[in-house]
Amino acid sequence: LPDETPSGAQGWFLNMRRAKFQDRRVRQALTLAFDFEWTNRNIFYDLYKRTESYFENSPMKARGMPDAAEIALLEPFRDDLHADVFGEAVTPPVSDGSGQDRRLLRRAAQLLDEAGW
Repeated sequence: LPDETPSGAQGWFLNMRRAKFQDRRVRQALTLAFDFEWTNRNIFYDLYKRTESYFENSPMKARGMPDAAEIALLEPFRDDLHADVFGEAVTPPVSDGSGQDRRLLRRAAQLLDEAGW
């Protein structure tokens, strides 16, 4: 039954104090290269549902476009925030579950190249 009780956060978290993780493209590439579907099926026996928010299963989870009240709160900080904050909620990529989704891996490699790796 849906109860909007926030679920506990599980995941891997990058130390943003490290220079190598400060480039957004590197973080995006790592996200693209991680095959959640394969890992969940082969390591975790399909026991996990991928979370899309730190506030998963709660009213605070980002959904769709920010509403007018959110925009009003964010507007004074527009110059300091990434443009994505004002767009659709970010969702993680979905792989083909093969453990080697070439489409996602090629995009990850492209981002790493752009970032100088």
